[in-house]
Amino acid sequence: MNFKRFFAVFKARSIEFFRDRSSLAWNLLFPVLLLVSFSFIFSGDGRSAYKVGVLTTAGNQSLTVEEKNFSQIRHVDFIDYADFEKAKNKLSRHSIDILIDYDTKRYWVNEESANSYLIEKLFLGQQLEHHSMNNNPAAVAFTRLQSSGENIRYVDWVLPGVLGMNMMFSCLF
Repeated sequence: MNFKRFFAVFKARSIEFFRDRSSLAWNLLFPVLLLVSFSFIFSGDGRSAYKVGVLTTAGNQSLTVEEKNFSQIRHVDFIDYADFEKAKNKLSRHSIDILIDYDTKRYWVNEESANSYLIEKLFLGQQLEHHSMNNNPAAVAFTRLQSSGENIRYVDWVLPGVLGMNMMFSCLF
């Protein structure tokens, strides 16, 4: 192997690369700009660890004491739902971790979700604490109901997007 030939080809390709401004920008500037933009977009407090769906009725917008206590837990998003079917669908698809109806004293959990199990234990612990502080052991307990449904896998929504992008790019050529 002759290193002079190798070095001559390397030098010629490097000069060609630096003369072509567009390839220089795409290879050097674009990755840096992409990194800076993603760090700016995703720099924040982060997502909440858990999402709780709360069924609300149109006439009842005031919070009870137990709702106020539970809604002050950090790292939990509380999402109000007026439509029960929509909320139950979100629970079955793992979009929310637990669904609570304070009016009927019922809550739903997804059996296949680990987050649902943990937020249920947190909710029940808060309920027990609330009733023991008020010296009201005969308070109405919440009824546990189950929902089931598999989580949508990453590949289930990425693969159609990748195939669609490939079809669009092949149409360009």
